[in-house]
Amino acid sequence: QSTRHEVLQRESLTDVTVDESGCFVEEGRWIDAWSLEELDTVGEATIDHVVPLSHAHAMGAWAWDEDTRHRFANDEDPTALVVVSQSTNSAKGNKPPEQWLPPEESAWCRYATSWVRTKDRWDLAVTGAEKQTLERVLSEFHPLEPEQGPIIGALGRVLAEDVVADADSPPHANSSMDGYAVLAADTAGASRQAPNRLRVVGEL
Repeated sequence: QSTRHEVLQRESLTDVTVDESGCFVEEGRWIDAWSLEELDTVGEATIDHVVPLSHAHAMGAWAWDEDTRHRFANDEDPTALVVVSQSTNSAKGNKPPEQWLPPEESAWCRYATSWVRTKDRWDLAVTGAEKQTLERVLSEFHPLEPEQGPIIGALGRVLAEDVVADADSPPHANSSMDGYAVLAADTAGASRQAPNRLRVVGEL
């Protein structure tokens, strides 16, 4: 299965339909990471390199060997490759943040943090204009102060980051009640009028 189809399968809001070979996604449903537009057909969905390949080349990838360039181009980290519409991908092209930001402002934080994480993971250079833009964008988003309260008070709310317990509770493989854990980024832009559909990706 190609990286494109692996990302399509990972990002689909519904179970995907694949061809007889099991290698190509034929049906699914996606949300454009940068416009938050719903994509109902595989033909509408394209894969965006958050840090464009040509930009990466200019920022240091020119010195990489062929294997490293291949691994970067097929980096399946969720912050490196995302599903977007063809029109979003065309508008973004190979532009850096100082030349292009997502059309949906609520996606700016995810875009900026994904850009920074990818640059850091691959040790790519950052220009002054790029850094200035990213700092401006990220300065507009402030994490909420930590809260403590009864479990029932968390009903209907979304965690800002993963929570890992110090000890298993219950200390065995069964639970008296089923539940789900989600990432805040997966619910970006969701509301009662425009809910995000999440698929189960694993079991605990």
